[in-house]
Amino acid sequence: MNRTAAIFVIVTMAVLSACRLRHNDYSDFHTFDNARWAFTDTVTFTPELADSVADVPLTICVRHSNAYPYSNLWLELQYPTGDTTVQTDTIELTLADDFGRWYGKGSGVSYQFTDTLSPRFRVFSKQKLRLRNIMRRDTLPGIEQIGILLGC
Repeated sequence: MNRTAAIFVIVTMAVLSACRLRHNDYSDFHTFDNARWAFTDTVTFTPELADSVADVPLTICVRHSNAYPYSNLWLELQYPTGDTTVQTDTIELTLADDFGRWYGKGSGVSYQFTDTLSPRFRVFSKQKLRLRNIMRRDTLPGIEQIGILLGC
């Protein structure tokens, strides 16, 4: 029994050392009904951080299925850059290669693609970050979830 406990402690320490949670880390996912993202659906994230302003890595995660018909995903990200100003960035995520093989990790028909957009993204606590798809289609099939990670 002691050997099992020792192995558990070692594995736990290895996992925790790989990614230390800091007081300004934040993650959240939005799930789409029926795995369909409508053009009019803007996803809003409101991170609450320990600091009022932090410079942290910004990562976007997309969970999709084989039903997604495209190899890329165009997004628009709106975020505050000061007291009254809001910046809008256009982002292209390449989800598959030229032969249709998904870059994301997963098993079965569901994949998660993760891309770090900025290693030092300035985020303001309790200020909204908005994501929307800007593909030329009313509703995107196969998009199950979209999420952001700030920090680790």
